[in-house]
Amino acid sequence: PLAYIQELVKTHKSSLQGLGMQLLHLEERYHKALSELEDEKKKRAADQAVGDDVAYHLEKEREKLHQQIELEKEGHKKLEESFAKMKQLLVNERSRRQSDTIRLLKDRQSLVYRLYTQKKQSQAFKEDLE
Repeated sequence: PLAYIQELVKTHKSSLQGLGMQLLHLEERYHKALSELEDEKKKRAADQAVGDDVAYHLEKEREKLHQQIELEKEGHKKLEESFAKMKQLLVNERSRRQSDTIRLLKDRQSLVYRLYTQKKQSQAFKEDLE
């Protein structure tokens, strides 16, 4: 029985030593995995910071473009208003010129008729003098 107990103690010591080695290997793997997780966490935090920075700049650019669009819309509206005014001025000018043309044609017609009547009178006087 003493030999059996000594053999049993020896087997347990050997098993304990093997379990201790396994525990050391597990601890090493645990620390390595923990270190990798921490590195990944830092990397993600850095990536997130870069992503946030990019998102911030994109948002600023979007706001700037939105302001430019609003300015362009205002400019376009002013141009349309200016165009409408110019168009109305042209319509008014055309109407005035048409009126002037009609008046000048009537004046011409009147002058031609007057010239014709004066020519007739002149011929009549000429015939009377002869």
